Amino acid sequence: MSNTSASQLLDDFPLDLLGQQERINRLYTPITFCFPLPDETESTRAEIIETLEDGLSRLARAFPWTAGEVVACESGKFKIRARSSPWTVPPLVIKDFSGDNNDDDDNNVASVLPSWDELQQAGFPFSMLDEDVIAPCKTMVEDDDGAVERPVLRLQANFIRGGLLLTVCGQHGAMDVAGQAQVIALLAKAMRGEVFSRQEIQDGNMIRRGHIPLPEEKEEEDEYTTGPDTGGETQQTPPLTWAYIAFEKSELLERVKRPALKETTWTTFVSKDDALTAFFWQAISRAREPRLQRQHQQQQEEGGATTTTTLTRNVDVRKHFGLPPTYPGLFVTFTSHTAPISELVHSRSLSSVALELRAALDTESLRQNLRDQAASIVQDPEAAARKATAQRARPDLDVRLSSWAKERLYEVDFGVFLGKPGAVRRPRFERGAREGLVYFMPRGMDGEMVVGVCLREEDMERLKGSARIASFARWID
Repeated sequence: MSNTSASQLLDDFPLDLLGQQERINRLYTPITFCFPLPDETESTRAEIIETLEDGLSRLARAFPWTAGEVVACESGKFKIRARSSPWTVPPLVIKDFSGDNNDDDDNNVASVLPSWDELQQAGFPFSMLDEDVIAPCKTMVEDDDGAVERPVLRLQANFIRGGLLLTVCGQHGAMDVAGQAQVIALLAKAMRGEVFSRQEIQDGNMIRRGHIPLPEEKEEEDEYTTGPDTGGETQQTPPLTWAYIAFEKSELLERVKRPALKETTWTTFVSKDDALTAFFWQAISRAREPRLQRQHQQQQEEGGATTTTTLTRNVDVRKHFGLPPTYPGLFVTFTSHTAPISELVHSRSLSSVALELRAALDTESLRQNLRDQAASIVQDPEAAARKATAQRARPDLDVRLSSWAKERLYEVDFGVFLGKPGAVRRPRFERGAREGLVYFMPRGMDGEMVVGVCLREEDMERLKGSARIASFARWID
């Protein structure tokens, strides 16, 4: 793409309608690619850095918005604009935690990160992968950070003894999980020195308006405003802890998906994601139940309704609106499911819960849900912000799930010096974290599924004590 056309593209490049919210534009999504480096010579490291820089440059020339920044216009509308020269590529931070460079300031904190062998032996746990160390920014950017710029894409390459940890942070208003995975695939292609196809350039630079059918007057209403920043949770947050749980493909099929198929018929379908989502909703609720029962007994004199739990599940809806799977923007809705905890834990089968989750993925239901979301943002953004806050009101009861499972990131080849990653993880974070967060990580080449969970310490200990999980899964913490 020429400099002229690149400039013209960023003259008016608004975020998707779903990205027109203050809170979502304070979020980044970090994903870390872990590579072994058998050759740790200075020349090889220099080649890796040069390949990364060249790849980012080629990515930015073809897709100039990836080197831009997200800003709020006077109208309140969020858009991507070009960053000031010389920042014509996505920012890349280089850190050396290997202890090999005596002149590097980071040498004093080399012990912060373990070696590749130590990471691999431990299974790449959250405890060894902290965003404060290996990411170029935090998951949630606060106003008091003084961060005027919100680059669309930010990277940090961390050299460790025997390996490299490459963290890619996507600005959430500019891209969802699927969009970020596509941008990463394009970056890897650029690092391999391959030429982007005309279709890739067309899809990647698609203008982000008019994709959600709304009443005509709303489609033309360009100067809608966003609601006030809703911030984090208003209630006091207990100490939280993170853990990964790994499922081998055979065990996942035999112990999770097969039981989820018991009540299905030849006309119904349940995916591995459906089954695993149902499994974790029940398992987390079961781990929470003793605490909730204790709280209920303490408050019994006040009376009270049955304790319920709500599962919120993000869903990519590109195909339901005629968009290609390679569309790199923010185009995700969610399904919401509520049940009494006692019923979910003691009365309902895994199969019945999985079937409920699958039924909610009906095309028309998803289309209507997204249209309702979009209309609420356009018509009354303050009400939409309040509704979003209400949906986050009980993290001690609820589960919020986001999935990278269908993103084939283990197959992405980053070129001759890095190749394909040995592991893909989401780093641990504190600011913006909430109990009940669940992340399905990309499936490994061997079909292994790794799931990240954030809970208060008491609930996590009970989840770890689950004999059922321990019998066929591996804890990584």
